[in-house]
Amino acid sequence: MHLAVPSQALSVAKALGSLPHETFLVGCEPADVDDLTTELSANVRAAVDVAADHVNSLIE
Repeated sequence: MHLAVPSQALSVAKALGSLPHETFLVGCEPADVDDLTTELSANVRAAVDVAADHVNSLIE
């Protein structure tokens, strides 16, 4: 996922005619990239519910 480039995915969707009228990107920037782990940091874990609330607001 760290190599995913949203603009490329959006370009492909547009070329295929499947890009929706509105597109929202919700992401998270890591505080530390030196440790290779699949675990969420405490800060990110604490923000998950807030981010989910924002996503729900966007899709309502």
